[in-house]
Amino acid sequence: MASSSPWEEMEENYFICPICLDNLKNPKLLPCLHRYCRPCLAPIVGRHHGEFDCPMCKTACIIPENGVDGFKTDFHVQNMLEFIALQKSVNSEESQMCKGCKKKETVIAYCFKCKGFICDQWYQFHLDNDIFQDHKDHVLLLADIIDKKLSLRKLASLKIAPRCHVHTEKPAEVCCETCNNLPICMVCGHHGKHKGRQISDVKETAMKERARIQKVVGRVNQYKANVYHLPGRLEEAKERLGRSLSGEKQKLQSQYQKKLEQIREMMKKTGDNQSKNQ
Repeated sequence: MASSSPWEEMEENYFICPICLDNLKNPKLLPCLHRYCRPCLAPIVGRHHGEFDCPMCKTACIIPENGVDGFKTDFHVQNMLEFIALQKSVNSEESQMCKGCKKKETVIAYCFKCKGFICDQWYQFHLDNDIFQDHKDHVLLLADIIDKKLSLRKLASLKIAPRCHVHTEKPAEVCCETCNNLPICMVCGHHGKHKGRQISDVKETAMKERARIQKVVGRVNQYKANVYHLPGRLEEAKERLGRSLSGEKQKLQSQYQKKLEQIREMMKKTGDNQSKNQ
């Protein structure tokens, strides 16, 4: 049974950059977990030395050695943005330009290698010709989007693996922990400017990041639970305060009446004494 898409339940502003107020482009993740477009964040980082304050929460963020590129790219959000763009294209009634035949046709798939939609004829061409052998694992049938059979894991597997930021033709095989887990190839890690720095395997880094994110999500869920129960606790405190004020009010009124009766009794005795003396 097809399950509902998780992206349909997320608020649209989750993917909005707080600076340009448009969809995030090449989203960069700060240590405080706020995201910004790389083009929006770059000039802010460029105006500071050593560290700068997050525009949203004002948390001090240390600037990596290689500047804005040292901050982690949020591939998770980037995948979701690409999915949303694909979904909007699928839902559009307009014909798409086929990346292969360069004609406006009814497209049936998206090739992440070609970086474009392809028609039925070009899709079959992908399957039948050895020249597109390395494309086959990166083709998404649009029917999978319509039938809601696409998960983030599947989408990530269809995409091209992250590339080295220097040798863009090479896949990223390791990460430079010194540069905030920047994806690099083995050449950069052993012979380039990253030589001698703390290098880790991509899978090992992914496991660490997954554990870190799960820990953060756990804290967020705890805060969420506390916030969820906060209105009830405030109402209870309000009721207790109301009962306390009511009790204090009654106590003060009782004391006032008692004092008033004492004063009246004293005034009566004083009046009686004055009458006797006359």
